[in-house]
Parts: sequence; structure tokens; C-alpha cells
Amino acid sequence: MKINIQTNIALRVILAVFMLFAVHAKAADPTVLFEQTPLFSGTNFAPGETVTRWIKITNNTDEAHMSVLKAVNLASVKDLGSQIKIEINEGGSTIYSGSFSDLFNLSELKLKEIGPGTQKKFNLTATFLPDSKDSYQGGSLSFNIKTGLEDVIIVSDAPPVGGGGPMAPVTEKITFSEIFLEQNNGDDSLNVKWNTNLPATSRVVYGPVSMGPYSANLNSQNIGYLLSTKENPLPQNTHSVELTGLIPGEEYYFRIISEAGMFNASQEYVLKLDK
Repeated sequence: MKINIQTNIALRVILAVFMLFAVHAKAADPTVLFEQTPLFSGTNFAPGETVTRWIKITNNTDEAHMSVLKAVNLASVKDLGSQIKIEINEGGSTIYSGSFSDLFNLSELKLKEIGPGTQKKFNLTATFLPDSKDSYQGGSLSFNIKTGLEDVIIVSDAPPVGGGGPMAPVTEKITFSEIFLEQNNGDDSLNVKWNTNLPATSRVVYGPVSMGPYSANLNSQNIGYLLSTKENPLPQNTHSVELTGLIPGEEYYFRIISEAGMFNASQEYVLKLDK
């Protein structure tokens, strides 16, 4: 009996950094590497067999942060998730041991704190329980993994909604540069302009600072922000988006979102429309 486990991928990156009007990064982006993407794609194994994959998380910031992991979007045919054990280890110590079904029931799994400028490697070992019965023949398990540094960066092997099946690994990350704010005279709006290294879509999510902080939750509408511009789906390197309905003197948090085969959001910035 052979069972298939698969995950779907698209790199999703959320960064949280605050700044005032001028745009400069305050810290280097943390990085997350998967041994392969999707992590368990194409895994076929019989009862008693085991497969191990690693995730490497590097903290490039100047502060220590807790690393976290969450499994989402479970699709388990014939309750196969209860028959596959997942064990997560780092540096010879076991952080988690249980079934995939139990892991999915956790809101979030804290891994280990990672100091500034250091990297940790986490091994994820999946084992098909040896005493599983033939009733699981034809079963399947699919899921998505989100992992990274708590409150700093989250990377997922999940595709955007409606993204379809497995995708080729993303080899080049979208970067943002030359970000400018251009206020429209006598108006309640301003233009956000930026460049990307790859042709990508254009959108900005934003909300008043007084109603924040915002969660940057990938599962929420507008990733948790109150407002969003309409997306320009035309891939391009030079972007310009208008933010409307702004109150002069009010401060707003905002993030730039550009997609090119993967979800990518900029750091969080602060803007204020002059009175």
C-alpha cells in the first residue's frame, strides 16, 4: 500500500518594520529555506516508512525572535492525518511529536528562539504508523506549512487562493525600491510609487494608526488591514497606486503588495497627509 502526501507552494513573505514617510529599511530581512518546495511534495510511502525534510530559519535582524510553525489547510482523505506521525527536532532535541491531525489543531507551535545573526535548522520527520490497516489504502493527506520568526516574517508553502496545483520553486524574491509618496494638492489622497525587480501586480493595503496595530494575517481580507486599493493585475516594474479618503493630519500604516507567481508584501510604513 502506497500513500501520497503533497503540499502546494508559493512563497509568501510578510515583513514588519515601522518608519516615517521616508522609505529606508531598518533591518535586513530574515530568511526561511525549505529543503525542497513543496516540502513533502510527491512523498509516497507504506506503513512503517519514514521521510525527513529540513527547514532553515535565519534571523538577520538585530534582536532575538521566537521561531514558529503552523500547519494549515488540512485535507485528509480516510483520516490519514491521524496515521502519520510528525516529529520536529532541532539540535538533537525534540520540539514536537504527534500526529499531523494533532498538529493541525494547534493555533501555533513555538519552535525555538533564534538570536540575532544566527540560523537554526529544524528537521521534520513524517512516519506512516506501522500498524495502520489496509482501510487506509487510497488515502491522501495535503496541507500547507507556515513558518518563520514570530512578529517579523512568515513564509508559507501555500499558493495564493485559486492558485491551483503545485508550482515550480520560486528562485528570485521580489524586492522593492525607490518608494515615494506624492501628495495631491488640495485633495484627500496621495500616490504611492515604487519599483520592483520583477514585473508584478500593484496594490496597497492601509489603515489609520489609531485603529492599529494590524495583524498582517495572510488568511484575513486585506491581510488584516482596514482598507485596500484596487489591484492592478498588469505585471510591471514601475508602480503607482492612489490612496483616497485620507484625513489630513492622520497617520496611516500601509504595506505595498506586488505578486509575480508568489505573494509578497513590503515592510510596514507610516504616512501622514499634510493639513
